Amino acid sequence: FFFLMIRRPPRSTQSRSSAASDVYKRQVLPVLFSAVYYWIIKEAYKATSEPHNSEFNDQKRNGTERQLIVDVYNQLDEGVKRCPSDRRMAIGYVSDIDITVDGVKFMKDLGFKNPQAKFHPYVTSLEELAETFAFYFQGGAATEIFISNKTAFDYVVKEARRAPKKIEMGGNGAVMAQRAFAEGCEVFLGAEVDETHYQSFYNKSVKLVDTPQEVTDIHMVFDYSLDDTWGELKGVRSNRFYFNHDTFNPNLTILEAFHGAIPEFRPDIIVISGFQLMNNRAPEQIQSRLAKMAEYLKRDRKNSKVHLELAAMTDLNLYEQLVKNGLQNADSIGLNEQETGSLIKYLSTGELQERESSRLNINHIFQDIVDLIKLFRIRNIPVSRIHLHTLNTQVICSTSKWGDQRVSLAKAMLLAVRLACGHYNLNATKLVLDAPQTYLLPHLNGVVETRAFDPSRPIVQWNPTEEFTCFGAPQFYVRRPVRTQGLGDNISSVGLVYSSSKAQFTK
Repeated sequence: FFFLMIRRPPRSTQSRSSAASDVYKRQVLPVLFSAVYYWIIKEAYKATSEPHNSEFNDQKRNGTERQLIVDVYNQLDEGVKRCPSDRRMAIGYVSDIDITVDGVKFMKDLGFKNPQAKFHPYVTSLEELAETFAFYFQGGAATEIFISNKTAFDYVVKEARRAPKKIEMGGNGAVMAQRAFAEGCEVFLGAEVDETHYQSFYNKSVKLVDTPQEVTDIHMVFDYSLDDTWGELKGVRSNRFYFNHDTFNPNLTILEAFHGAIPEFRPDIIVISGFQLMNNRAPEQIQSRLAKMAEYLKRDRKNSKVHLELAAMTDLNLYEQLVKNGLQNADSIGLNEQETGSLIKYLSTGELQERESSRLNINHIFQDIVDLIKLFRIRNIPVSRIHLHTLNTQVICSTSKWGDQRVSLAKAMLLAVRLACGHYNLNATKLVLDAPQTYLLPHLNGVVETRAFDPSRPIVQWNPTEEFTCFGAPQFYVRRPVRTQGLGDNISSVGLVYSSSKAQFTK
């Protein structure tokens, strides 16, 4: 173990402009530091900040060491068995029916053998669908895209129903509610649910805004794998690509009824989600519905905390309205590396990012979350809890109003890998871990705290500011998951369920 405080030099390669990182660019090392010392520190940071090669790093972690890390997470998990007795969660706003197929094989069968990878903010044809899917497949990134051509969308749905597929309940609100219910919480769901899924998902025990009814919006999910090849493109990780032509969800039709019932249900946490489904819709509709939501949130925040679950968005107008009406009225947010990249870029430059690397290392993620804290302070955004989850890292930063987040993090990390590999009991030798040799823990004042990674205490804690405490750790993952869709919603939901929970830590 060693401990060192250094001033963080500028990143040698900057993937996006960040207002928070400008602070570092303006820093000048004191004259007493020689050029040689500066070079040594810079190279040391660069060495630990470059994206990791998981094969190389994982070879350094033998089975015994990885099992020790699993045991630490399990100990925290077992310390708190069920949802806290006072946890009441109201979750909105969307649900749908997901149809999942093998995306690469499906598109090949439709005749797209060698696609051009090209970004489109929304899709108007099958050709643009192939190009957009190829763009995200090439980068190993997840997203959700609106397809404006109903004829093309209906054709894909028809063909998907004939292909090998999986059909299940989906949508941010529906999935997060199912997870909170499975953990033993009292849940109020503001979304459409049909009778079949009301029984299978919620055992008819979750409170609904309305009686069960047919779910009309369908989402297509293209799963893709690390092993896939598509023309000249080769998979870099397993992930998923969503697209939709929703008619119910984008209108937030459930908004008034959901918030009308909040005073009677008296939740301690309100979750709002599904805004990506408003991508590329009429600007006046977006502005009107989100402004109405803001009115409700200002009232509801007097007695409840509000969590905003972010998702991939390509519509700048939507993003502006969501920051103004949603983020400015939220206490907590959940997001992945794609959404983090877009949020940092938007708050820094007013622009959106098309795609973020899917293989950022843990120290890069730690820096990103502290950059967000800085940007929230600059913009007077009241968020007091951030849960950032990626393929190989999870970190939660929060103020004291949320309590200790260590148990939340451990449970979220275990749930992610259990769902991905399809097993509750984990075999550490089958898991991959991109753990650094050294943690670089950034502070708001530009100081970087350096600690060696300790497998007996893999969850690192530090205070980037006086108000925020962060807990972060490397996330176990599998290279060929049996499931990718809905993982982010499950992770964020279980993290919220166990916020402020405490377990005895003895290892």
